[in-house]
Amino acid sequence: MRSSKDNTSEVVDELAFNRDGTLLASAGMDNMVKLWSVKEGKEIRTLSRDAGHVIELAFNHDGTTLASATFDGEVVMWNPGSGKETRRFEVDCDRLYCFAFVGTTNLIAVGDSEGILSIWDTDSGEELISVDAHNGILFSIAVRSDGKLLATCGKDQSVKLWDVANLREVATLEGHSESVIGVQISKDGERLASQGGGDKNEVMLWQIPFDTLLAK
Repeated sequence: MRSSKDNTSEVVDELAFNRDGTLLASAGMDNMVKLWSVKEGKEIRTLSRDAGHVIELAFNHDGTTLASATFDGEVVMWNPGSGKETRRFEVDCDRLYCFAFVGTTNLIAVGDSEGILSIWDTDSGEELISVDAHNGILFSIAVRSDGKLLATCGKDQSVKLWDVANLREVATLEGHSESVIGVQISKDGERLASQGGGDKNEVMLWQIPFDTLLAK
């Protein structure tokens, strides 16, 4: 993709590709959410000029919806094709830190500054279930492609696995010596990578479902 810095006047904080990699969404300090053509390297449209400080962007499984979220808990759903806003709702939390779509559903998993993990219905804007997941900030969420298992990580130096259906804790993965700031699940659902913060900046690779540390 060619440089498009002439089209951005502020720092870009968040990026998200759609599933087939043809679209890129961006959000930054200018409070704008934009869509870009990856092939042409050009801006297609500006979805919002007053989105606030967006801290997370994500496309749903088939790319028909783009969601943005701010620290203060405002979640906005967009139709990338038309550029129109389709829904807006507030997540009741201190500070929203992360979210992820759950498989092929209309649900999102949300993590906040108090370590609470919650599941929200994006159609109704209602919370379905929540649990105290971490002691302190919940930094990142990753959902397995089948939508049945999700992983979280937090300031308490742990990675946890959860059954999406009832938010039952399946496993706690320990080994990081500092806050864990990122987590990803492989496409085949058999591996999990976790990233530590601080000076060590450790990356660990785990086996799912046996929760075995494979590499550090």
